[in-house]
Amino acid sequence: MFGTKELQILYHLSRGKANVAELSEALSISVPETYRKIRELRSKDVIDGKDPIEISRCPFAKRLLSIMSEGPGMARFLSGAGLDVLTAILRPSSIKTIAQTTGLSESQVRKVLNLEMEGNIGRRINDLSSINDDECPKLRPF
Repeated sequence: MFGTKELQILYHLSRGKANVAELSEALSISVPETYRKIRELRSKDVIDGKDPIEISRCPFAKRLLSIMSEGPGMARFLSGAGLDVLTAILRPSSIKTIAQTTGLSESQVRKVLNLEMEGNIGRRINDLSSINDDECPKLRPF
């Protein structure tokens, strides 16, 4: 799982901010906190380098950066359980099926799905939820 600030770091890296001071200012967090977030991203093999900070060359990191380059707001949909729920709705699925697949409670799934529906990255047809490919074509390949 990724935290919101971690994903926002990727957004800012996609916009050319490549050092801790720039990232700290852009995120409105302290330099020590920025270093901590960078260490977490490095441990997840998403970023490399120290100065400048760079995106890892692994395919996952590049796809994640592609999604995050859409805007810093994408972080709220992918952080926490968001990515797990999005993975579960690659095929249209019911809330019960999503809960079983992700290990989340049905109320947690509803909360995440509601957020994703508000952001138009998810959609509901009848009682099934799925990714909204029309609004977010990069999500499914990711």
